[in-house]
This record gives sequence, structure tokens and C-alpha cells, in this order.
Amino acid sequence: MNSTISIRNARLHNLKNVNLDIPKNQLVVITGLSGSGKSTLAFDIVHKESLRQLFESLGIVTDGLAKPPVDSIVGLSPSISVDQHLTNHSPRSTVGTVTEVFTYLRVLYARLGHRPCPRCGKDVPPPTYELDENWQDESDESPEGTYPCPHCGMAVPEMGMANFSFNKPAGACPTCTGLGVVRQPIVSRLVDENKSVPELPVDGWIEFHGTHYSQILKNAGKYFGFEFDVSKPIKEYTPAQRDLFLYGTESPQFRRHFPNVKPPATNAQGRFEGVVTNLQRRYNEHATNAAYLEKLEHLFTSQPCMDCEGTRLKPESRAVTVAGDTIITISQFPLNELDAWLKSLPPHFTEEEMRIASPILDDLKERIGRLLEVGVGYLTLERSSPSLSAGEAQRLRLAALLGSGLTGVLYILDEPTIGLHSRDTQRLINVMRRLRDLGNTVLVVEHDLELIKAADYLIDVGPGAGKHGGQIMAAGTPEEVAKIKESRTGAFLAGTECVPIPQRRSPNHKALTIHGARQFNLHNVTAKIPLGMLVTVTGVSGSGKSSLIFDILDVAARQRLNGSNEIPGKHDSITGWEHIDKVITIDQAHIGRIPRSNAATYSDTFTPIREAFASVPEAKKNKITA
Repeated sequence: MNSTISIRNARLHNLKNVNLDIPKNQLVVITGLSGSGKSTLAFDIVHKESLRQLFESLGIVTDGLAKPPVDSIVGLSPSISVDQHLTNHSPRSTVGTVTEVFTYLRVLYARLGHRPCPRCGKDVPPPTYELDENWQDESDESPEGTYPCPHCGMAVPEMGMANFSFNKPAGACPTCTGLGVVRQPIVSRLVDENKSVPELPVDGWIEFHGTHYSQILKNAGKYFGFEFDVSKPIKEYTPAQRDLFLYGTESPQFRRHFPNVKPPATNAQGRFEGVVTNLQRRYNEHATNAAYLEKLEHLFTSQPCMDCEGTRLKPESRAVTVAGDTIITISQFPLNELDAWLKSLPPHFTEEEMRIASPILDDLKERIGRLLEVGVGYLTLERSSPSLSAGEAQRLRLAALLGSGLTGVLYILDEPTIGLHSRDTQRLINVMRRLRDLGNTVLVVEHDLELIKAADYLIDVGPGAGKHGGQIMAAGTPEEVAKIKESRTGAFLAGTECVPIPQRRSPNHKALTIHGARQFNLHNVTAKIPLGMLVTVTGVSGSGKSSLIFDILDVAARQRLNGSNEIPGKHDSITGWEHIDKVITIDQAHIGRIPRSNAATYSDTFTPIREAFASVPEAKKNKITA
């Protein structure tokens, strides 16, 4: 059996005929300057060739996975890539659903939850059934049976897992369908109230709409007994005319003006849908058409659902408690607090209930323990998956891998310490060592010096970036690499080189001040951010940095300066806007979504190059354009 992964003459991108032996069953770190060729070596050579060889051995056609430009790679194991791509963009996905912790809690509440009787309001304990040995596979259908209230005898419907899922009709709030938010049209963007109907005041209207709807509105006015002057600007409408135009003849907003008049049945009589009602209908009808919704996105804003208050579940599901807490309450606990809550449960259960709860609690303890181990104990179950940083999503995947128990696997990680506070780095190192000790090879692309020092084997790629990189400058233990003079990483390991501290800039005494920030775990924070300076916001992972800067300041700035329809996180106010007139946000979102995109096309530097080539006489002669 090969004890190393042997690579011979790898020459992809800037790699210069690299020959390398990577020891297996060790924690191996690939480091070097940005752009030196680390990711090319780890992901484009090792990972892709591992996938290609695996698929080929299984008889799967690999036309879309060509062999990378390398003479040979021997000793590869099946590989799993854990990179920085945030692939889960579903608004229905949360930390609880991704980790399956919420699934286990749904079983707990379905089997052991107490709820008030719909008739007498007194506590109704759950019916006690033995937990089936295949309880993890319990059906997500709502049960049809009933059992009597012990106080008044009323037949109370049984509740199953589906009743606690916001992704199932049995449990989802009917108003927001389990999303926790509703999309509301922004009337000021949809309608220009300074225009009249013939002047096309509605976004997207053409001349046909102005003519067609002018006549219908006149008919509607005649039907209800008032004059509808379509030549007047919208802002001069009476309340009844405005409600008719915006919400239509069948809407409650308009019908309150004429409660005893039956709405018209035809356009000729004056049946009018209303421009806001029409927009909302089109949005709902095309809910699965992303391209269509994108065209309407600028006309909508998200608001917390008024019925479920953003909790996503039906009222009857929200009323069920275990040890006095609802499933909504514990979904708002950070994972470390949830762990403590679960450990406090056994004294609340009878011996019979404990037989049901024990296997559920054991599995929950194991899953949450892995999540705490990778350093995400600050996350709550209700946290939306798309709101996670790339580093947080990567650590959730690591926790899942810890629970898989796989051996003989090559794990390839892309800078797992990104966004992680130095306090938590050692915890992450311990996780990677656990994966290694299971009999796996862990290959990490990394810049963090603490993780580099913790490696069993270190590979330094350099000496520079781009065409100046692509060579193996050093390979060995961190102690061995520290002695190699040609290695920049070795110089930092040896302490002979360090990052210089720049001269501090004098303040201009201008600032943006965020008052009363309360988003997620922020406790009524007031923060003053000086302008004209390089300002760093730091703190341990989960302390509220991103909530303060991205969820509140960034969204509020884009809303104020760019007309964004996003709603900023909870806060009282922000002062100091008079000092800025533009906001540019640079986050961890990937800039290229299509394979044809590259740095030149994204930055638009390729456009003048194309135009220059198109302007030469030979190009014009052959009718070649830019």
C-alpha cells in the first residue's frame, strides 16, 4: 500500500512541472503567497484527479472531468472537498434543518410535548407510546388520531413531526407558508403618483395599459356612483379612488367604502383588479420562476409575517411545550445554551417518558457536541442558512464529517480558519486531528500561522504569485521548513520575518454612529465608527460583528444611498450620514456565477482590449466586431 500520494510533473495554470510526495494519514498544510498555486495543486490537481479515478473505477463516464495536465498521480484515496462555496441559498433552510438537530427536536415535541386544551385551556399531557426502533424514519405526515383531554374530555388531535415543520403544510404558518417573512409591494416604486393613468404611472405599463385601464376605471366609477377622472394625477385621488386604483374592486381596502354594493362582474361594468393586487398575484403565480421574480424584485420588500411573527409555525404548534419551553423558544437558543437545556430535561420526565426521550436526547447530545467542537456554539437553530458566512458553512460540514465515521478518505479543506477568532483556532485544529486519527488524510490550504505550526507535514508553494509562483519551495515538518532560507513561510515560522505595523493616520473627527443595535445577539449596542480611517471590527466568532456591520450598517447604507428595498437589522437609528455619499460592499460572496466569467470580464478590462482589436483595419475588413 502506498504511504504517499505521488505527483509527477503537474503543470496546470502556474505550476511548473511540480514533483511532490504527500504523506498519507497525516495533517498536511499547503501554504504560500496568494496566487502561488496552492489551490490549483490541492483542488484542481489532487481533488479532481481523485474524483476522475473514482468515477472511472465505478464505470461512470467522465467526459466532463478531464485528466489534469500531470504525468502521473499514484496513491490517491477517495476525496471529499470542503471549500468556501456557500451553496445553500434556500430561504427555507436553517442551521437547525441543515444539521438535522431540528428534526430530532420535532420528534421530541411530537412525542413528549404538552399543550393547552382548545376548550378548557388546561394542560394536556401527550399520549405515551413506545418509541419505535426506527423512530428516525418517522413519517412526516400529520397523524389522524385523537385522544381525550383529561380535564374536559374533548377529543384533542394527535400531533406528529409534520406539525412542527415549517416546510410541511401541517406545521407551516398559512400566511407566510413557513418562510417567516412576506413579500410586500413597495407602492412608491410601483406607482409614480405625479402622473395620471394615460401618462402610464405604473412600472412596466405601456400605452395599451393606459388606454385599456382608463376606460375600465371610468366604468368602475360609474358603477359605484362617483366620477373617476383619469386625467388627474394619482396623488389627487380621493381615498376611495386610490383604493380602487391600487387594490381593485374586490379588495377589502376598497369594499369598506361600499360595503353594501356587490362588486362588478365584468370589465364593462368596471371590474378592476388593482395594480398592487395584480403585482402580488403575478409574483405568487411565478414563485418558482427565478428569472421572472428577479424582474419584479425591485418592487418588493420583505416584512416579518404578522401572524406568526417570523416564527414560521402555526399557532397550535407554537403552543406546545417541553419542560415549559416551546420549540420556538429553544430554536432561539445558541447551540451551547441548547446543549445545557437538553441536559436539564431528564428530571422533568417520568420514567415512562424517559424511555421515549432517552434515544432522542442521546442523538441530540452527540450532534450538538460535534457542532460545539467545531466552534459554532454561538449559532441558533433558527439562523437562516443563506445568512451564514462561508467559514461557518464550512465548519457545519466539518461537524457532519466528524459524525460520518469514514476512514481511508482524503479530506481537502480551503482555509477553514477564515472568519474564525484566534481563540477558536485550536479547537478547529483538534477537529482536523480527530479526522486524521480516524485513518484519513487531511490536506489543508491555509495561511494561518497557528494552523501551519500544528501541521504534521508542511508544503510551501512559491516563491511569488502568478507566473512567479508554481514551485515547491519547501516540504517537511514545520521545524524543517523553518530552517529553509528560500521559504518565506519558513522565515515567519523561524521568527526572522514579521508583519510591519504601519504608521497611524490622524482622525478627521467625523463618524457614523449606530444607536441601539439589537440584531441577533446584539444587546442594545451603540457603536461609533470613525471615518477617513482603516477601521477593524473584531471579536470572537459569533460575537455580533457581522450583525453590526453587514446586517445593520451595510443594509441601512444601501437602503439610504442606493434605494435598496432590504430591511436593515434591528436598531434605533444611525447618525452621521451627511459625511458619506456612497457605499461599496465587499463581502465573501462569489463574484462569478458562470464558467465563462473571469477576472478580465468581471472587471471590464477586457472590453477596451476587444475594442482595440476590432478597430484594426484587418478586423474591419473581415467585419469582426468587439
